[in-house]
Amino acid sequence: MRELENGVSGENSSLSCRISETGRTRVLNKWNLWDEFEGFISGRSFGNGCGKELDNQGSIIFNINFNIILTYRGGVNSYFCSKLIYKRKKMYRIITTIAVAFATITAVNAQEFKVGAKAGLLFPTVSNIKTTFTDSEGIAAIEYKTGFKTGFHFGGFVEYGFNDHLFVEGGIDYSFQGAKLKSLEATTIDNNGKIDIQKKDIQKGKWNTQQLNIPLWVKYDIAGFRPKVGVNLGYLTKIEIKGEGDNQKEETQSLPPKKRFDFGLGLGAEYNLPFGLFFDATFNLGLTNLSNESKTELDNQGRVSSFRPSVEFKNRVIQIGVGYKF
Repeated sequence: MRELENGVSGENSSLSCRISETGRTRVLNKWNLWDEFEGFISGRSFGNGCGKELDNQGSIIFNINFNIILTYRGGVNSYFCSKLIYKRKKMYRIITTIAVAFATITAVNAQEFKVGAKAGLLFPTVSNIKTTFTDSEGIAAIEYKTGFKTGFHFGGFVEYGFNDHLFVEGGIDYSFQGAKLKSLEATTIDNNGKIDIQKKDIQKGKWNTQQLNIPLWVKYDIAGFRPKVGVNLGYLTKIEIKGEGDNQKEETQSLPPKKRFDFGLGLGAEYNLPFGLFFDATFNLGLTNLSNESKTELDNQGRVSSFRPSVEFKNRVIQIGVGYKF
């Protein structure tokens, strides 16, 4: 290094340099260090010892990284010699490049952790509600035909992004679900083997349920659009049945839940806007049977005045909503 510094300003410089009017040259020394620089010199050329000429016209500066900055003070032109690097230093450049690339990839694929809230409409129904029971008069089977009704839901969630595409989400959601009751079909077989089938349309009939849900999703992002699949864990908190009685008045009867824990599969998609707002639509298919406790009411004389059997059902829920991620 000392010989290199001394040789720049001496007559027998170990660093030979020549700049022509075309401005292109190659720098070479005895340690096989080389690089090239380009410049443009208007009407001027330097002799064999560029360091000697620079004593009068400019300056040459060596820094610890072997950068040479050649500055011509006689005019507006500045000339920059690119790095002179030892062969053994080339490995450092490769390592630095790899490190920068790794840091860039890490920044791009930075993990994301967000919380949010959402609410929306439900279009729930349940599988046909069925029950079979036996009493003193024989065997009876009852089946309610069901359809979709409207409800709503609200809740919060936490989202975690492994990278720019793969996300998981867990949340808690309170839903007003249930189904529309269309008709009732009752089949009885008395003790003598006689079969009786009765059908009846239900006016303004509703099977209302309330449920606390924990949806878990895996999502894949495609330019803000995220298809998702997952499971739903639920806890049934309330059941009530509504309909018109014989007096043409709407009646409501509460039924205590019996089988409360729900498990289902989910499928859906969401679209995310850049500022945090998103829209989603999902479908949940319940796989476990939920049910109510049977209920018997007696009159003043102790006779059975009404009997509500335990019935089983499975949830089917279409959900649409809007939310915001913080």
